Amino acid sequence: MKSFKILLLLQTFDKEEIKLLEQFLQSPVVNPHKDVWKLYRLLKPCLQRPQKEVDKLDLCRRLFPGETVDLDKLYHVSSYLLKITEQFLTWQEQQQRLFSNALHLAQAYEKKGLTEAASNRLDKLRRQQEKQPLRHSGYYFDEYRLQQEVFSRSRKEGRTRPFNFDEMSDALDTAYLGEKLKNACIMLSHQALVNTQYSLGLLGVILSHAELERLLAVPAVAVYYHAYQALAIPEADEHFLKVKQLLGEHSTRFPSAELRDIYLLAINFCIRRINSGQSAYVAEVFELYQTGLETGAFLEDGLLSRWTYNNIVIAGLKLKQFDWIYRFIHQYKDMLPHNHREGSLNFNLAKYYYETGDYTRAMPLLSQMEYDDMLHNLGAKVLLAKMYFELEEWEALDNLLSSTVIYIRRKKVLGYHRENYLHIAQLMDKMTKINWYDAREAGLFRQKVLDTPVLTERQWFLEQIGKRL
Repeated sequence: MKSFKILLLLQTFDKEEIKLLEQFLQSPVVNPHKDVWKLYRLLKPCLQRPQKEVDKLDLCRRLFPGETVDLDKLYHVSSYLLKITEQFLTWQEQQQRLFSNALHLAQAYEKKGLTEAASNRLDKLRRQQEKQPLRHSGYYFDEYRLQQEVFSRSRKEGRTRPFNFDEMSDALDTAYLGEKLKNACIMLSHQALVNTQYSLGLLGVILSHAELERLLAVPAVAVYYHAYQALAIPEADEHFLKVKQLLGEHSTRFPSAELRDIYLLAINFCIRRINSGQSAYVAEVFELYQTGLETGAFLEDGLLSRWTYNNIVIAGLKLKQFDWIYRFIHQYKDMLPHNHREGSLNFNLAKYYYETGDYTRAMPLLSQMEYDDMLHNLGAKVLLAKMYFELEEWEALDNLLSSTVIYIRRKKVLGYHRENYLHIAQLMDKMTKINWYDAREAGLFRQKVLDTPVLTERQWFLEQIGKRL
């Protein structure tokens, strides 16, 4: 039988959410159906187990004892439970929206004819708006809604003095332009990944707007304007440098999740320059990661993404910042998601030991465990293969390369990584068979390495060739 949607949903709740949901379900205002609470109590023991199905016939008998088994009746009650649980999720989300709640309260007072109470609430909301530190596009959308409400009340009162048209228009322009430029940055970044084109709508008109210069004084607009220009014109530095400056001066004006996205836009610019052969931008990437860590931009709910963890280690090792990287690996290991912690720690420690020449410590970290991610697993195999090659352990290398090719061909969801890792394995295998005293054969192999379109270890291959020519 198919699993209950409600069971799948409830199994995602943490202890605090379960506690609040139970209070919610027991409110007669929200839930007037006693069978809904009873069904929840019957399902609760399943929440601590990963099961996706329940015995619905048994559940039906326990929910309606003494009655003829009727699964339709069970489904009817479960749909009520699902509906009320979804209402709870909506209520939970609404509790996070302090501005909207305060504005709706002022509007409710207004509808009740309590104009003084409505005015007091609006005045309080305006003071709160002025004091809060964030000045991202969401702030300006809220400001526009507040100015709309002020205008609506002023018009009802029939005031003859000028209305707040300028404030309302400015807030809307700023909110829209900031959000439009943010979306344009995201689209431009994604276009490069999937090799497609998106319509940017009115962006061309906006960028030539007569008021653009004035709006660029607002960080919520300026940071995305310069990020967009940096991505659109990657050969120019001035816009990237302006993004860095704005990040340094106005990081507290953006929510942490948005701040992280801005850092990643700047890092993506640098990666493009690195991919075009400008290795000096590795230092820029490393600096951005360092300042992002200092501001907390890369932490989400206190956790650091394993990919960010990996990328910081890669950048630091390329710059030979060994002491800093060793401290970072250990300092941030407990901030990694629990299910990826051991694999990420060992993988990055192995990279550190490899780059510092301590193969004795690096190799056991790579060979004694299966990593919890396909790309970690392949990265570990490649790193181990590089050490086998450099130590001339040919039999171990041959066995590893054979098993790696089999592993890659079995995996169907590697995307372009599949091509890269196959190239690495095939070229490494060929490199073990080359007669390095034959200049023509060695030269042809070097050219093949240069011509291989997808090859993340190209520099390592060229270094090994250089040692043997």
